Amino acid sequence: MHELQLLRVELAELTHQRQVEQREQQSRVDELEDQLAEALHQRNMLQIRQTGQLGQYEAELAALRQQLDQLVSRQKQLEEDNSRLQVTPDQVKRSLLHLNISEARYQELSKMDPQNMSLKDFTALRVHESVAPLEQLAEAHQRLRESALPRAVRDDLSARLAAAETEREDTLSRLAETGFQ
Repeated sequence: MHELQLLRVELAELTHQRQVEQREQQSRVDELEDQLAEALHQRNMLQIRQTGQLGQYEAELAALRQQLDQLVSRQKQLEEDNSRLQVTPDQVKRSLLHLNISEARYQELSKMDPQNMSLKDFTALRVHESVAPLEQLAEAHQRLRESALPRAVRDDLSARLAAAETEREDTLSRLAETGFQ
C-alpha cells in the first residue's frame, strides 16, 4: 500500500507537470497564433498598399505612354513638314519659270488672302500687276507706231516705253531680292 500511495503521489506530480507543460505549450501556441495573425494582417496590408501603388503606377505609365505617343506623332508630323519645307533653290526657280497668268486667273488670285497663297501664285500675281500695264503700253506703242503719227509723238511714246521697261525690270529684281533672300 505504501507503494501504491507513492505511485499515486508520483502520478499526481507527473499529471501536474504534464498540465503545466500543456499550459506552457498552449500559451506558446496562443502566442505563435497571435504572431501569425499579426503577420497575416501585415501581409494583407502590404498587399493592399502594393495593389494601390500598382494601380497608381499603371495609371502613370499609361499617361506617360500617351504623352510619348503624342510626342512621337508630333515628331513625325514635324519631320514631314520639315521635308516638305526643304525646297532647293532649283525647285523654286523651276516653279517660278512660268509666271504668266490669264486675266481670269489674275481676278481669282486678287480675291485671295496673300497669306493663303503659294509663293508661285503670290509672285505670279505681283508680276502680272507689274507687267500688265507695261504690256498694254507696249501694245499701244505698237499701234501708234503702225499709225502715221508724227515723229515727236512716237519718240515720246518710245521714251515712255523705255521708262516702263526699266520700271518693270526694277520691279522684277526687287521681287527676286525679297523672294529669294
